[in-house]
Amino acid sequence: MKIKQLWPLCLILTLIGCSEPSVRDEECKTGERQCVEQGTKVQICEFGFWGSYEICDPGTLCNNMTNTCMSTGSVCTDGTFLCSGNNLMKCQNGNFILDRTCEGDYICSQTTNSCILKSTDSFICDESKNEVKCESNILYECHGNAWQMALQCSPNSKCNKESKTCVKSAECSNGESKCDSDLSRVLTCVDGTWKTTEMCDAESECNKTSLHCQKGCVENLTKCNPIENTLMKCTSGTWNVEENCAQKNGVCNSMTNKCEPKPECVNGEQKCTSDSSWNLCSGGHWTSGTCKLDEKCVGGSCHPVCTGNDCEPASCEEGVVCESNVLKVCKGGQMFEKACEPYQICNATTETCDAKPECTYEEYRCYGNNLQLCSKDGKWVVKSNCVGNEVCDESLQKCIDTSECSSGQAMCDNNILKTCNIGKWETNKSCKTTEKCNASTKTCDLKPVCTSGEYQCNDRELQKCTTAGQWSTDKTCTSSQICSADKKKCLDCSPGTYECDDQTLKQCTASGTWKNTTCTTTQTCSAEKKKCLDCTGSGYQCNGQKLQQCSNNAWKDIKTCSSTEICDSSSGTCVNNSECTNDKFSCQGDTLRKCVNGKWTNQSTCKTTENCNSEKGACVLKPVCEPGAKECSDNALKTCNTDGQWESSPCGDSAICVAKSDSASCVNKMTLPTWCNIQGVDNKRRGYGRVLMPNDVQIEDISAKFVCGRHYEPVMTWTYSAEAVYNKSCQDCYANTEFMSYSLSAPTGEHSCTFRFDFGPQSFICKQGNSGGEPILLDSTTMISHDDALSLTVPPLSAFTPTWCYFKHYDPSTSTAYGRIWLGESAVPASVKAKLICGDITKPVPFWNVIENSKENLFCGSDCGNNVEYMVDASSLAPGKYSCAFRFDIGGRAYACPTYRDDSNTGGTPIELTSDTMLNSMNVHNNDDPITVWDVEK
Repeated sequence: MKIKQLWPLCLILTLIGCSEPSVRDEECKTGERQCVEQGTKVQICEFGFWGSYEICDPGTLCNNMTNTCMSTGSVCTDGTFLCSGNNLMKCQNGNFILDRTCEGDYICSQTTNSCILKSTDSFICDESKNEVKCESNILYECHGNAWQMALQCSPNSKCNKESKTCVKSAECSNGESKCDSDLSRVLTCVDGTWKTTEMCDAESECNKTSLHCQKGCVENLTKCNPIENTLMKCTSGTWNVEENCAQKNGVCNSMTNKCEPKPECVNGEQKCTSDSSWNLCSGGHWTSGTCKLDEKCVGGSCHPVCTGNDCEPASCEEGVVCESNVLKVCKGGQMFEKACEPYQICNATTETCDAKPECTYEEYRCYGNNLQLCSKDGKWVVKSNCVGNEVCDESLQKCIDTSECSSGQAMCDNNILKTCNIGKWETNKSCKTTEKCNASTKTCDLKPVCTSGEYQCNDRELQKCTTAGQWSTDKTCTSSQICSADKKKCLDCSPGTYECDDQTLKQCTASGTWKNTTCTTTQTCSAEKKKCLDCTGSGYQCNGQKLQQCSNNAWKDIKTCSSTEICDSSSGTCVNNSECTNDKFSCQGDTLRKCVNGKWTNQSTCKTTENCNSEKGACVLKPVCEPGAKECSDNALKTCNTDGQWESSPCGDSAICVAKSDSASCVNKMTLPTWCNIQGVDNKRRGYGRVLMPNDVQIEDISAKFVCGRHYEPVMTWTYSAEAVYNKSCQDCYANTEFMSYSLSAPTGEHSCTFRFDFGPQSFICKQGNSGGEPILLDSTTMISHDDALSLTVPPLSAFTPTWCYFKHYDPSTSTAYGRIWLGESAVPASVKAKLICGDITKPVPFWNVIENSKENLFCGSDCGNNVEYMVDASSLAPGKYSCAFRFDIGGRAYACPTYRDDSNTGGTPIELTSDTMLNSMNVHNNDDPITVWDVEK
């Protein structure tokens, strides 16, 4: 918009006779505005006279209510009217054109859309009543005791006089469906807004009859291709060019699906046809007008010129030039200027500002919520209409659906069932701790406590796991029966067990029933040995001249005494005067000897891997292990027998051998997840990892930690780690479970980090980033690539002096003390040690007891703000009454924290502890001193 100043000197130097025919000779109030010249200008009152004016830009007209230039194209609907000055304008082809000028006692009325007498009741209103009314979807307000249009509501909104606004109408009726203009998708009306319910792929499009995506197109249907400016027709299921509108110098109208004559001009364009006439482009066609006798047409609009003897001398050379896109026209010695708009280009030949091409061919842009493409003739055409929750994305050249979800969807978030409502997730139900959210059924199901088909015994009840993972009683065993989950029934006895009933040996078979064996009168029933014993212990007996010994509960002949010998069961020998006892063994070094006919004879020489054993009368293997010891070999459990030799027993496919510091055992495997990741690390060096938890694994059964080291070394050797706990505060985890570690302590330098999870005996690590991936099973040789690990830079440790800390409180119910500290940006929680000190208030702090069992409170949340809270476990504190302070150790210095001050401000400047520091208690302090000690009773 260009402001013209008309004869400014004439307004105050009237004595020189300056003439200004275009200025009205009537008084006005300085600053007052009015619409003139068919609504193309706004006159402004200066010094009590109508003087300077504003020329309305193309596409705008002066509005009588606001007396400002306002856009007409954005609110102009064909057939509507607008009063601009005393001109009645009518909307035609989307633009206002002059319908008639009201003259004499007649005035323009938007109420009647006509020129009416000033005295008619239909025009007059009472301004003092602040009257407002709606007619023909136009909002009228009373100004100057006459109705003036305030707002013309668009077709998709409705005039509301109570709010004095245009209230947006519903785009559509709920449940209604239609095809998008380019047939690329199916739109359905949800809550009065069009939303995409089906996207068509490259080989299909929306069928206007079935309102579904289908292959090909609808026979004989026509549509416009705005890019090629052609009319397309569907024949045999394929779109073909029916008519090339460009060849006929026309345009394809997507509203009528016809080739129509090309517009003569661009709406709003202006030009001069002579010194006294002009053309204005409206609805694609030229409309004409003439200037007054004291005006000339310059740049497409009328401008006043100086006449008479008092005109100023010529100030320019006749002609027309363009400078910096400003049209400069010198007529009759007067210079007229018109600054062309950014979308125009100055044309000195035609003395006009011509329309520039709107855009570059095949360029994309977002206009409102429409994606537009530049056609070959440099015009923007609509490529796609973004509706509902879609937004236009210029870089991707398409409409992006911003809906969080689709209607009917459900999800579980931290055991909260959420359902999709109008593209947004809303909480439907919070499942109990005993329940598990089920998105597929949209219910809170009882958490599975067992595997379907599994059996267990609960006292005498035999229980079976249902398909829902809950225990149900299958049968109840009698008092004499045994419940067996393995056999899935009630047994009379425990298979493999033995009992003695007097001389009857009872054996429980595999089926859980008794099998009886009767021992002889010379035998002893033994349930422990599972048989009838001929003898017990290792004593001797003589059977004639045969010396017998009890071995493995049976009598064995060990020697036949000669005629000169006597069988002696008490000594277990044949008594004679020989060198040795026949059949006895002895060891001489590594030589095994045997007594034959009273003389020692060499039997064998033991190997280096063997020991000579006289009791066994043999060379036996040397022990290689401690009897009873256990260790793992591959996936087998090795047990050391009484001879000091290893015996191996495979753990099987469902278990894994786990070695501990002093033992080993076969441990059942857990179900491993299908996905996990290392999510990232925050500025306090806390790591975050996520895992898609299997349904049969509980959080309390697993452990996690944030680990760091060198990526070219096995992860099992990484030495920097921080324990992680379940992050119950995760807001965007959805179906995943997040673990959050405590602050990591690591030296200065570059580190590779990952998250490690231990699912029972199995361990795995995770790749970094939101995409994550399948867990990497961990053994002593497992390494992680540099790209899959998280890179962590630990800067050099800088000196840090705390400026604020706080002894928050002591909780006697849990024996826990809480303290907070502001670490700023230069320190991490791992570099700070929190402690509780308790002692005699009359003695310096070095005499106090120190309790160091502390951890960060990872879930302090918004209550902590930017501070870090620590918890000290004081359960080791003996019962009694104490004075206690919260202490922080930082960089070799120790500080005590205030609890509060007399002015009620919590916390304060930390007090550095020295060898003679004395602390104040709640009962003994000066008004200006911080209270640093809690009186603790345990």
